[in-house]
Amino acid sequence: MSGKPQPKAVVLLSGGMDSATCAFQARADGYTIYALTITYGQRAQREVQAAQGIARAVGAVEHQLMPLDLSLWGGSALTDERLPVPTGGVQEDTIPATYVPARNTIFLSLALAWAEVLDADAIYIGVNSVDYSGYPDCRPEFIAAFQALADLATKRTVEGRPIRIVAPLQHLSKVDIVRRAWQLGVPLNETWSCYQGGDEPCGVCDSCRLREEAIKAAARSMKRCLLLSCSRAKRDTPGCVPAIERYDGPAFRVWRKFVRERPDMANDVDVYVLSAEYGLIRGDEPTRNYDRLMTRQRATELRSEVLARLEEAMTDEAYGELFVSLGQTYLLALDGYETVLPPTVAVTVSRSPFGRKLTELRNWLYGIEHEPGRERPTSRQPTLPLVSTRPVRIRGRQISMTPEEALDVARRALAEGQGDPDRYRTWYVLMDERKVGAKWLVSQLAGLPTADFDASEARRVLRGLGIEVCKDEN
Repeated sequence: MSGKPQPKAVVLLSGGMDSATCAFQARADGYTIYALTITYGQRAQREVQAAQGIARAVGAVEHQLMPLDLSLWGGSALTDERLPVPTGGVQEDTIPATYVPARNTIFLSLALAWAEVLDADAIYIGVNSVDYSGYPDCRPEFIAAFQALADLATKRTVEGRPIRIVAPLQHLSKVDIVRRAWQLGVPLNETWSCYQGGDEPCGVCDSCRLREEAIKAAARSMKRCLLLSCSRAKRDTPGCVPAIERYDGPAFRVWRKFVRERPDMANDVDVYVLSAEYGLIRGDEPTRNYDRLMTRQRATELRSEVLARLEEAMTDEAYGELFVSLGQTYLLALDGYETVLPPTVAVTVSRSPFGRKLTELRNWLYGIEHEPGRERPTSRQPTLPLVSTRPVRIRGRQISMTPEEALDVARRALAEGQGDPDRYRTWYVLMDERKVGAKWLVSQLAGLPTADFDASEARRVLRGLGIEVCKDEN
């Protein structure tokens, strides 16, 4: 891969859920982020603080706070405290009092000017025209019209280098926006949506209501993942049959009863099996009858492969919950699972005695509330530490450092010309506006040749250190 500079994008960042998701989408699209927050005299100054936190979380190279006091002439419940903030819900064919006259036209014009100075290729804005308040400057027609204006209005564009106006959430429902945010790892708990100016969300304004309803609906609709250990009891069906039909231990019988009784709920649960013979496999993968026990040695041998497969499974599908029901020996093969899971997955690991373990499995499948012994995060927000709190290991080498310490090692290696940081196929780390190969970075941290380990091991190590690994889609 070449080391050409990463393209730049200006992101209009209000501090709300939509603009935060938009910023993380721009990063996922391969852009270096330049965030622009305009303090326009709005009631909710708390959203400016939220924007600052989001800018740090997304890794913005620069975050501009631009004062532009639109409250001088008011005209909106967001800028004129004499006007009440509506709480009666969005009225069809009515533009609400929270509409700020020409706000997005003004904001996009300022973003366009900064984009030209930066020589940026795109401007990202988090407008939405599905579940929204009816604002005229959130419609697709408005975005298309402003794109036409931008194509005529700047030196860069008339020279044949357009600046794209990107509205990635334009046609998404609020529920889909929440799902996208979870997929991208947006820290939604750091965003601010409330129209009011207090220290806590009011919970009754249209924005609070739409946000809360969307998060609850998205939580209900996300798929769940169940991880079971294989059992000695197996059906002796000849040939190969799906794993979920091959094994016949108590946990598998609980699952099959659940499928019979609640096929509607079962459709939203994917089953994976940790097998002494096959490693981590999907429940529908074919298996033959075999007689092999999981030993501590076998679990240790499988660990790297199991973690890579788990990471792949969690990447392929946006799961909201993971329930792990494994025996103690099997859990050895899953050691370090926290480093490969997306931070938005709520994990339940059942560590209870056998009878209680089956009860916890039933409760989780049927959606019965918390039972004693059940450990489950109460929030879908990121649960992994931002700074590594435990060492990670690769090929017998132990690495224990903060993300910044790791990046300092990489900077020194770059300055000394160590290895080939620009050589990678898919996975890279964005470091000081430069893409460097994930395997190269791990090789510098561990003192190992890149040929001694694969990309999945490199990703596991870097995520364990709290360093974000990006995927090149080209």
